Amino acid sequence: HLLRDLEYIYETPGTAVKLLRSSRSSSSSANTPSASPTNTAHNVVTTSGSDVMNDSITPSPSYTSPSIISNSLATYNVSNALDFPAVWARLLRLGQGIDLQKRRISGGHVEFEDERWLGAYGLSLNLSSTGDALSESPFSSVSYNLADQMPLSTSSTRTANREAMGNLFGAFFREIKTWLYREGLLETGLSRMASRESGELEALQRSTLHVSISQLDESSVNQIVAATGVTVAQSCDVACEKGVKNLPEAKLALLEAALLHTRTRLGCSARTHGNASSHGPVMGDWLKVPHSPLAGDCFSFHLPLHRALARSILSFCSAVVPREEQAENPDGWWRLPLLDDDDDFSSGIDPSSDAGIVFKQDSLSALIRSTHKSSNFRVVWSSGPECSSPEAQLRKSRSRMLSSLLSSTKVVHSL
Repeated sequence: HLLRDLEYIYETPGTAVKLLRSSRSSSSSANTPSASPTNTAHNVVTTSGSDVMNDSITPSPSYTSPSIISNSLATYNVSNALDFPAVWARLLRLGQGIDLQKRRISGGHVEFEDERWLGAYGLSLNLSSTGDALSESPFSSVSYNLADQMPLSTSSTRTANREAMGNLFGAFFREIKTWLYREGLLETGLSRMASRESGELEALQRSTLHVSISQLDESSVNQIVAATGVTVAQSCDVACEKGVKNLPEAKLALLEAALLHTRTRLGCSARTHGNASSHGPVMGDWLKVPHSPLAGDCFSFHLPLHRALARSILSFCSAVVPREEQAENPDGWWRLPLLDDDDDFSSGIDPSSDAGIVFKQDSLSALIRSTHKSSNFRVVWSSGPECSSPEAQLRKSRSRMLSSLLSSTKVVHSL
């Protein structure tokens, strides 16, 4: 009943956009872009490290107590603890991976099922219909002239819709990350079902990281060696199911050299093909997802977070962009908010860093970085745990940079 009521609310013209635009902002709101800043040329995210890590939120809506009036209902000036996109994404996460299946190895391809599929199916129907209403509402109220294929919406309406959907995309990405790392789970106090084996759901979330020095150019390796003073490892093959544990600094240096190599290659591609070029996750070729249903791993037909993200992208792409706007902004009109933000890879290592080994983050990694936990990426430093304060800050920056890159790549792979 709650989900059906939400569906009616979302279908009210203008309500969904207002809810989705009530997003987090930092204390220096003038310098902090939203999850989907609209740049007239390229929609580029220009988020500094301090802005990314700032977790203050916009108190919207904020209710104040009315003046003393008899028989009035008192309301309180208490800001929301979470913005709406984050709450909605957390609700969808509760349905992730329900009704797990195991493929029957013998006797045909039919999966083994019990009666819980009925409840899972009904819940997924309600979650999907409500999520569809939220994703479609910003665009369903826009009228179209079918003869000319030209929308009657104004530029300000399209800008508001882009911001709203960018906030929704960002909330989905952050929540998928916490689901993959199994963080922030609700403790119900209920014991695991007797029919549920330990590790069933975890099979959906496994991943391993593989990098070899033979894949890199000599210049990238030499730059990292000169900057860190650490010999680069020959290979790095680690499990990163819930993060990386006790990674030697030599392997961290290898990952940084591979990152420099990849960014240099992407920078050359951007200079060759211009701003219309696109790229996948920076660590895309390093990550493997060893999931094999034929070997007994569980799988689920119910992934409402991923389905809602896909539906939101389809809804955004259904909006017609006027030909005049396409002509004025040929490199930017087609871009999805957040997901198609082009990142400046031509600069390589961040020139603003005194250390010389800190890279400018891409937009997805900067988004995911706000969810970073120290347990996501632990490094064993070659000089020992004791260090000066500047060295400690550098260590933190290096580990968080690789951690956020790995997290964003895991999210993209999970799609």
